[in-house]
Amino acid sequence: MTGWVKLHRKMLEWEWFKSVNTCHVFQYLLMTANREPSTYRGYAIPEGGRVHSVASIAANSGLSVMAVRGALRNLSSSNDVTIKTTTKFSIITITNWVEYQGEQQTKHQTKEQTEQQSKQQHLKKREERSKKEEDSESTVVDSIVASAPDEVREAYDFYCQSVEGYNESKAIDALPLPKPTKLTDKRRRELKRALKDLPTGRTFAEVVAKAGKCPQLMGENDRGWVINLDFLLRKGKFLEILEGRYPERPAAGAPGVRSGQRVSGSDLFTEN
Repeated sequence: MTGWVKLHRKMLEWEWFKSVNTCHVFQYLLMTANREPSTYRGYAIPEGGRVHSVASIAANSGLSVMAVRGALRNLSSSNDVTIKTTTKFSIITITNWVEYQGEQQTKHQTKEQTEQQSKQQHLKKREERSKKEEDSESTVVDSIVASAPDEVREAYDFYCQSVEGYNESKAIDALPLPKPTKLTDKRRRELKRALKDLPTGRTFAEVVAKAGKCPQLMGENDRGWVINLDFLLRKGKFLEILEGRYPERPAAGAPGVRSGQRVSGSDLFTEN
């Protein structure tokens, strides 16, 4: 990713300037925003917008999922960004992008940027003329991959973040959950298949959230067994969890929950 963005001096008076997480996320969104309108899976992405997920922002910014969610809530409430959510991803757009950033696209384009654009166009033409020119083909493919979200990786990272957050915040007598250490080829295939099989309008985050409400999956069984990623990726498990195959119990303090009774992770696993 090349080029630069503007930071207005009025940011010193911005209501979120002293909020380190909010300021960090806003600058990340500025630096990754699209310079030109585009489309993704039939959705229009305006200038200053980009396809994101909470998990990907957390992974790339070094913040926790909870910190990113709080920052996005702040930015949305003050109308610094607009967020359009689909069943798979969110389109986050910087408000007033054209007003503050658009001028640089026409008046301040550097010679290096112009040469880079010319080179990319030349490589594209070469690739169209001959599929045997591997260097050119690799450049184009890498460019496409870099700009498109990896839904499988984002889902995997979201699960790891959820497990990590649960283990840090769980009740003293609750069992820890195993955090996967690697997205293997087998897990990638199974997760890709499972995401594809999700019913329309349902999300992986919803599956994780519902699993966290099931005591049987969170260690309250005669074996002390707890859920793991490989179990979750078995064929049909997403649907079983969404349809209530495993009974749920509300969070601590809810009606019907005995005092001192171990509670599942329903208050710790939250939807993306």
